[in-house]
Amino acid sequence: MKLSRNRQSFRFLKSRTTHSIFPGAVYLKVAKWIETARKGLADEWQPRFSLSDPSLHLALGEAEALAWQTAFPHLVFPELAREKINKAIAWQRRQEEVHASSTVVFTA
Repeated sequence: MKLSRNRQSFRFLKSRTTHSIFPGAVYLKVAKWIETARKGLADEWQPRFSLSDPSLHLALGEAEALAWQTAFPHLVFPELAREKINKAIAWQRRQEEVHASSTVVFTA
């Protein structure tokens, strides 16, 4: 009984993976499209981040990982990436505010 349930779960998980959704050639096209979109978004948003700040690439990586978990990663990725980038910008601003307020408190 337990073995049967595990096999059913495995079949379900296997059917939900991206590689089984896309045939090989389509998978490569989608992967290339996402890579191109990722580079374009990185170029577009890089001026908002300092060169030493990895937040942009982390946000893009998280968005790509989440997108690949869906049935249509090439459709979901751009919106997820913009959402993650906006959150990274908000976090960066908040860190700057905290840093600025902490220097004022300690210098007074």
